[in-house]
Amino acid sequence: MKNQSIKKNIFTFYSLPWLLGLQCLLITIAYWPMVIHPTEYLFSGSFDGLKNYFTYYSYLEQSNSTSIFKFEGMNYPFGEYLFYTDNTPILALLMKGLTYFTESGSFTFAVFNYWILAGFLISTALLHGIFKHMLPNTLLIPFLTVALPWLSPQVNRISGHMNLSCSW
Repeated sequence: MKNQSIKKNIFTFYSLPWLLGLQCLLITIAYWPMVIHPTEYLFSGSFDGLKNYFTYYSYLEQSNSTSIFKFEGMNYPFGEYLFYTDNTPILALLMKGLTYFTESGSFTFAVFNYWILAGFLISTALLHGIFKHMLPNTLLIPFLTVALPWLSPQVNRISGHMNLSCSW
């Protein structure tokens, strides 16, 4: 009995790196052009998706005259609150902090695109953490942790509403 519990713990503990690698492979297959050339492709070039790219990039390029949370690209001349503009505020604030040390021109869209794709990996890690405590059958854990992020309805939103596509 003790030997069987050791095998179960080793399988669930060491499976996460393999599952993340498998998920990276699936992401690369599904989004090959985006993974290889992230600055040359947009998930959506129209409507709400283009607005997400515009607000993200415009926020990074604006100078912070009054507040780091003020976005001046909308509601002229008053501006808008950063979280209202739907421009991935957590990433935008992190990237804004980096712009104090380096220019944000060439890699801005690559970071944004990889951020969206990283949602699959974050979901995989979170699901693995949940399922290894909930499921007694260790054979279901790898299958569900890889499959569920792809079966999520949020995957269809990548091509239009990127900020709603994160399933984590």
